[in-house]
Amino acid sequence: MARRHESVHASLLLTVLVFVSCVNFLHRWKPPKWVYPNTEKLDFANLLVPTMDSTRAIFLIQTLAKQYKPSLLVGEPGTAKTSTALMFFQTQDVEVMLQKQVNFSSATVPKAFQDAIEADLEKRGGKNYGPPLGKRMTVGYNGNQ
Repeated sequence: MARRHESVHASLLLTVLVFVSCVNFLHRWKPPKWVYPNTEKLDFANLLVPTMDSTRAIFLIQTLAKQYKPSLLVGEPGTAKTSTALMFFQTQDVEVMLQKQVNFSSATVPKAFQDAIEADLEKRGGKNYGPPLGKRMTVGYNGNQ
């Protein structure tokens, strides 16, 4: 009986997502309730509706961010990488965390990227730059193909 239980458990692990099996096998994932914006004119292009996948990804990004570890979202076009990053940025406290979005294209040159990052930083002495005292900075890169 124990052998059968082990094989069922192993096959179950192979068929579920990494979020379910490795992060927390017993956790029931549920996206937050989305509230319809109460505005005069609805801007559909800027609506960010959380999904099950974005909720899981944001959890992982937040877990890495708490440990000051970088994260990288990769995937095919249309898999909500940018939307997920923007939803993560919305969870950050703007009083503590500076946020910078940088869009890459074939025309992006290293100096333009460096200038974009340094625009929000303070010079601390010599060649050292950093966010204003008491703040941290998160940078989001969006690479176009």
